[in-house]
Amino acid sequence: MSRIVFKQMNFKKLAYKIHTYISLIFCIPFIIVCLSGSLLVYKDEINDILSPDAVNVSLPSGQQNSRLGFDELRRIISAKFPDYEIVGWNIDKNPQKSDKIWLIKHNGKEWEYIYLDAFSGEIKSEPTPHDSGFMGVLVELHENLLFEERGQIFVGVVGVIAFVIAISGFIVYRNFWKNLFKLRFTRLAIFMSDIHKFIGVFSTPIMLIIALSGAWWELRFLFSKPFDTSEFTINSQIYNKNLSLDEIVQKAKIDLPNFELHYISLPFRNAADISLFGYKRGQNFLYNEYSSMLTYSRQNANLLQIKDIDEADITERFLATFRKAHFGYYNRVTKFIWFLVGLTPLILSVSGIYLWIKRSNFKMRKNER
Repeated sequence: MSRIVFKQMNFKKLAYKIHTYISLIFCIPFIIVCLSGSLLVYKDEINDILSPDAVNVSLPSGQQNSRLGFDELRRIISAKFPDYEIVGWNIDKNPQKSDKIWLIKHNGKEWEYIYLDAFSGEIKSEPTPHDSGFMGVLVELHENLLFEERGQIFVGVVGVIAFVIAISGFIVYRNFWKNLFKLRFTRLAIFMSDIHKFIGVFSTPIMLIIALSGAWWELRFLFSKPFDTSEFTINSQIYNKNLSLDEIVQKAKIDLPNFELHYISLPFRNAADISLFGYKRGQNFLYNEYSSMLTYSRQNANLLQIKDIDEADITERFLATFRKAHFGYYNRVTKFIWFLVGLTPLILSVSGIYLWIKRSNFKMRKNER
């Protein structure tokens, strides 16, 4: 019996050391990633504040279904920006939001975007690089700490580390229920310990979800076949412009009943085809709005692939839950909870560093006696 207790104590000490030293080493990037992610939970609301005229559409009553056709809108965009190619087209579920159009300049590689009023055909902004402005920098900070591919790998590692920190912390405080709701103010060290334990316990389940989904997003490209750089030649002949986007969108609704379009991916490299991403009416609320996909040939619009989320294997269905799980936008309450969890690493780092310093000073004084 005593041997079992001894092993448990050693295991807890090991978990404490892992939790403490990894947290100290990675606390700064962890805080940056989480705080930026916390803000990104409310990216739509922030865009409403920063660029209300560009992102919002004023619709007279009764005109919610009077969008112009995709072919007409494509003609308007191409006439305005003849040196650019449309490579992505985001249609918001809210009809009072502008479409976000992704462009790449001919013979270039930089992704830029404009906002488009799909009801009047008004182009509401000039091409803007994806990593510029407050929101662009915030996204880049969250995804790669402004260090592009190397930063992306590092952020993926931070996600794995966050998972380890959460698990090891839970092991250290596995008897958390004893004083969980007691915040003792008698001494600062005791209060810091209580607040660290209290916040850590309640944020751990959501942090595990965020860390797992974030690490997968950041590191998945390492396990994919790299693109041949010669494929990235953007020009006006990258796909057959005689194809009607309106006909492809209508065809998709027949090929996949109950399909609601959310994003059109047009060829941005020579080997790519035309893909439509969206969701199915009545699908599981855990799945994201890009969970189903149809791909059509860039030359003749023949159907090449259907990914019906309801028919997908368990791995695909599991991965389709990651987007919502990472940002928590199931409803307004969960968004606010995810926002708060994104703030907790700052509080946990401050309280954890304070407790580590106090513990280190105590050991030093004990050794000096």
